[in-house]
Amino acid sequence: MPRQKNAVPAYQHHKPSGQAYVRVTVNGTRRVIYLGRHDTPESRAEYRRITAELETSGPTSVVASATGSDLALNKVLLAFMRWAATHYRHPDGSRPANSTSWLGRSATFASCTATSRRGSSGRRRWPRSGSG
Repeated sequence: MPRQKNAVPAYQHHKPSGQAYVRVTVNGTRRVIYLGRHDTPESRAEYRRITAELETSGPTSVVASATGSDLALNKVLLAFMRWAATHYRHPDGSRPANSTSWLGRSATFASCTATSRRGSSGRRRWPRSGSG
């Protein structure tokens, strides 16, 4: 008879990165959830939160809440949008003509840079390296 699995995952140390982690099994698949720097109050608090959520909701909700960090992704995208609004400007500091509509189009700035390298024939000109 196989040994029973422990319902509470162990607080473990990932030595190469120095991170604390727990391993949770969901439908036969093991998932690793990183908690932060090993042996810090923040990682211990996250471990307690995860074990409490395991007892109340089960492993599927723990993995979903740990991997589905939409809030963090939104923060990264917002930071990029703020950076891009100041970075993509003409040398005189004015915004490009299409700068108000760049939010909904992913290739707007890429197309601006691509068209600036096109010659009168419409073909893309690559910069020549060396004397060639």
